[in-house]
Amino acid sequence: SHLNLMRGGEPVPRDDYVFPSGIVDALAVARHFDQGAAIVLPRANESFDELSYLVRGLEAELGCRAQTNAYLSPPGASAFVPHYDSHDVIAVQAFGSKAWKIFESPWPVRPTVDFDKLRDQAGPESMAFTTHQGDCCYLPQGVMHDAVSDGVSLHITVGIHWLRTAEVLAALVSQANDRLPDLHHVVPPAWWLEEADADAVVAQVQAALGAMQDADAIRSCLRFLREDLVATRQPLVPGQMHQLASLDRLDGETQLAVRDPLLWDYTAGDEGVRLSVYGNDILLPPAAGPIVEALLALPRSGATLASLDVDVAIEEVVVVARRLVQEGVLEILTEPGSAQGSRPAPFMG
Repeated sequence: SHLNLMRGGEPVPRDDYVFPSGIVDALAVARHFDQGAAIVLPRANESFDELSYLVRGLEAELGCRAQTNAYLSPPGASAFVPHYDSHDVIAVQAFGSKAWKIFESPWPVRPTVDFDKLRDQAGPESMAFTTHQGDCCYLPQGVMHDAVSDGVSLHITVGIHWLRTAEVLAALVSQANDRLPDLHHVVPPAWWLEEADADAVVAQVQAALGAMQDADAIRSCLRFLREDLVATRQPLVPGQMHQLASLDRLDGETQLAVRDPLLWDYTAGDEGVRLSVYGNDILLPPAAGPIVEALLALPRSGATLASLDVDVAIEEVVVVARRLVQEGVLEILTEPGSAQGSRPAPFMG
């Protein structure tokens, strides 16, 4: 179970509300909630379609990973002590209200390390406000904050995990490890002696760092990170079985749209085209390139295959479109203009 209970910044022992089988004891959860414990659902986007679409849309727009947590709090409760997050957070008040306090930071630079309640203490209060149903607030990484519910409160936090320079450097070193033999040279064995002269080691490391500053290598690293983000997004394809059953009626007059939101990566060359999505590489011959590009450019409201501006036979367009429906890239619209007809209602209504 992903469900957690928190009281005053401390987790409630899982044995108090989870059976040995791993099933949540609903009565125990209700009892702890009545006694002041907040119910926390980490990665709530894995449980609710509305939040899945919200997270995937942000990932597609911002080019970084995101996730949501849900917090159901009883009156006067706070799941955590004053703390900061090591990533940006958008807090959405879904029900009730929450009283927020922002504290001055004792650090000259916002921390990127995980919060430690014994090490990290809040400074003086600098701001206070209350969020009501439908409100949201933005909490940048490293900002000390606290939130207490006035009554029963449900709020959703959206964590934005921006790509950082350190992550690019780590990936750059990992890639350089495979292509630069000099990185495997041993350092002088006496480096660890207290009286040792470190100049030789410093020069050796500086030379290795210089070899990794090649602009093309950095661009290749960024390409790798983009491909990794695309490949690790799980399929978000509601109604896919119905889509496959509808392929028999696919023709030039069929309305299709690109599933939205969708993260994809496309490359074309003399040997063919590659469309990467959901961790799969869709490989097609070079002649399919213009068709794929036209299909990826379909308006969100959808369009017929016959309306595509491509100089190929409609039968070839249908073949490529069929493949992309099978791979969860395109969806057949049940009615003209009904793009995303299988999508749940917007989260905030």
